[in-house]
Amino acid sequence: MFRYSTFRILILAIFALLIAGLFNIQIIKGPYYFRQSEHNRIRVIPLLAPRGNIYDRNGVVLAGSRPSYNVSVLPGDFDKNDIPKLAQILNITEKEIKDRVKRGRKVSFMPVVLARGVDAKIMMMIEEAKPDFGGVLIQVESVRDYPFGEDAAHLVGYVGRVSKNELEQDDEERYQPDDLIGRAGIEKGLDDILRGENGGLQVEVDSRGKQTQVLSERKTQKGQDVTLAIDMRLQSRVEEIMGDAKGAVGMMDLESGDILVWVSQPSYDPNIFIDPTKGKERAALMKDPFHPMMDRGLRSSYPPGSVFKVVTALAALEKGVVNINTSFFCKGFFRLKPGSRPFKCWYSEGHQVVNITKALERSCDVFFYNAGRMLEPEEIAAMSRRLGIGEPEDVEVPFIVGTVPDKNWKRNKVHDMWYQGDTINYSIGQGFLLTTPLELMRMMGAVALENEMPSPHFVKGMKPQRKKINLNHDDVKIVKNGLLKVVESDFGTGQYARVPFMKFCGKTGTAQCTGGASHAWFSGFFPYEKPKVAFICFVEHGKSGGFTCGKIMNQVLLAWNEIMNDQPKKKTVVISPQPRAMVQPVQPNQNTGVRVHVGD
Repeated sequence: MFRYSTFRILILAIFALLIAGLFNIQIIKGPYYFRQSEHNRIRVIPLLAPRGNIYDRNGVVLAGSRPSYNVSVLPGDFDKNDIPKLAQILNITEKEIKDRVKRGRKVSFMPVVLARGVDAKIMMMIEEAKPDFGGVLIQVESVRDYPFGEDAAHLVGYVGRVSKNELEQDDEERYQPDDLIGRAGIEKGLDDILRGENGGLQVEVDSRGKQTQVLSERKTQKGQDVTLAIDMRLQSRVEEIMGDAKGAVGMMDLESGDILVWVSQPSYDPNIFIDPTKGKERAALMKDPFHPMMDRGLRSSYPPGSVFKVVTALAALEKGVVNINTSFFCKGFFRLKPGSRPFKCWYSEGHQVVNITKALERSCDVFFYNAGRMLEPEEIAAMSRRLGIGEPEDVEVPFIVGTVPDKNWKRNKVHDMWYQGDTINYSIGQGFLLTTPLELMRMMGAVALENEMPSPHFVKGMKPQRKKINLNHDDVKIVKNGLLKVVESDFGTGQYARVPFMKFCGKTGTAQCTGGASHAWFSGFFPYEKPKVAFICFVEHGKSGGFTCGKIMNQVLLAWNEIMNDQPKKKTVVISPQPRAMVQPVQPNQNTGVRVHVGD
């Protein structure tokens, strides 16, 4: 009887434990296991949002999007026994698949891309094999397309996949794995605007990871479109005119601040960063000794040479150490004191008696050596900054600012005192001074507007925010007259740029540099009366600003006039006007005895 009672108690206890276990599983932990079961049968597949398009000022697409088909797997559902067949279809090694799936195991229900941009043949083979595959997906992705290739590449930029490091540092959770983000140019500068809002699919799968139905969908939201200020008709023509020259050309509308043209050469095709088969081309681009990915107009600084004489002239006029009647005698060199090292003029035979107008026209170094000697470096630096050199600008793309030296700068950076010889070099745009092409174009725009600093921008429709710079009207008038003669005089260093349909102002520069021939510069504005556009032309190691950049700007201005007047493009080679001083044998001028030829 006792044993029967014990056995009954034991049976009751076992049933009690079973009931308690079922209660715990179904009642207490029921919601938890329900969520687990839902998680095992439901997958959330992210959908990447298309980026906004980038247009030129006339609505021409510079950066668009196109569909691309990717083969992906869900690591948690993928059967490793399918690897050999999948590798054969995708024409990749089994090891590549294993490595990619292994990296994706950390987030087992997020798709891992095995092949991007597959063609229709591979898609068909995957679809046919799908009944035997678990966790294999074909995903449609929106990828970037740059229809103009190398043209305007530095300005438009390119996109790339978000990196592991960027995801780890993304405290605001802005990015998802595989997101495309801007890496350069407008794509980078306006990335937050161009990137859309990602969506996703909630799908149900069976025990083998095969999709059975779509439960819900959150649609993607396309990024905002951006319209740039550049005119692609003119942009492409200027790219063509630049040819193999390494440098930059820019044109800015003075009223609105719109950058109408922004060329940097050599360039690159941003499409190679989209095409997964272009790995060798990407590697070659990174190793190219000419650095084609560098925007020479925004991301590099150089000695400006004689273009900077505009700054020295305005500083000297403002201080009152020179005026329209001040003259110096140029015999081809200058000494600070008898017997000291000579500072040479670019024209070794000397310009003879030179006033400020003639000094600008013929780019006489000796005049500016004398003017610079009467200035403090802080005075030159202050005028430089007033004209925008070395000052940051609120543009939409990454850029650097130039170096404007003075006594404190040299003490802190070079750990040496400032010498008068430093000021002499400073006065003609050499020495420690460095500028970017954008800064020099903005500087010339300030001279054109006389009392306002233009606000350059690359996006159309931005409200111009000009800053007052308080230049003396009479001083600017003297400088403008000299800059007009640079182009329009038969003795001017910029006469190769002359065009028949208007008179305009400019200043050439030939800047000595290390590691090769001198850099060539030409900057100015047009027309002379009521200026509308400022421009810059820079050629690395171009030897002569007047010759190299002058001839380029001549063709650029002819193209500008043709396009602005909607004239058909002529296929004939553009010939520069031939000023008398350059086509006749070199002869002494009857009034001054100076031989005439283009140099600086």
